[in-house]
Amino acid sequence: KKQRRLSFRKSLYRKCSSSRNPPSKLCIMAADPLPAFVCPITDDVMRDPVIAADGLTYERDAIERWLEGHDTSPRTGAV
Repeated sequence: KKQRRLSFRKSLYRKCSSSRNPPSKLCIMAADPLPAFVCPITDDVMRDPVIAADGLTYERDAIERWLEGHDTSPRTGAV
């Protein structure tokens, strides 16, 4: 997934930077998403974010899979 995301960023950067106009906000945001929008488990932009008991936000599927095999927070290690 990470490689696919990097490839997407590179192609988007080329597309946005090849334009004669200044890059749009969409180009800038898509090329470098804010950390608050990135799931700490998948390292991808969240599409279905949820707040877990540790107070952090995760992609729903990722945190559900994590909790099937763990009883701790993936970030803090808290129980």
